[in-house]
Amino acid sequence: MLWSGDAHALELWQDGVQLLKLECDRKTGLTVHGDQFKPVGSEERMSVGAGDVVITLVATPDGPAVKGEGSADPDFLRAFGEGRKVAVNYGYQNMGPYDGPPPDLAAPFVAACGL
Repeated sequence: MLWSGDAHALELWQDGVQLLKLECDRKTGLTVHGDQFKPVGSEERMSVGAGDVVITLVATPDGPAVKGEGSADPDFLRAFGEGRKVAVNYGYQNMGPYDGPPPDLAAPFVAACGL
């Protein structure tokens, strides 16, 4: 697993495949792209966790994948910034838990989100 990115977008990669992309800023909130998730017509929620802090985002199709959007909860940002394990759920599909990003990537991302 490899985290990469900058203050506004972090990506999690495995074997050359992007698993997750998280984007955030103070104005638009948090967006999680689950490129490995397939859209489910009846599902409108995506849950994202950092450690034991879980938030719910509004899920919408994003081409052949799914994205979740919502506010950047301060408790989630703190846990994410501490490098806690990250997991995502969309309907019957789960990803993780994965090791959180290293502090040198997490700190600027969390600051850009507004914490």
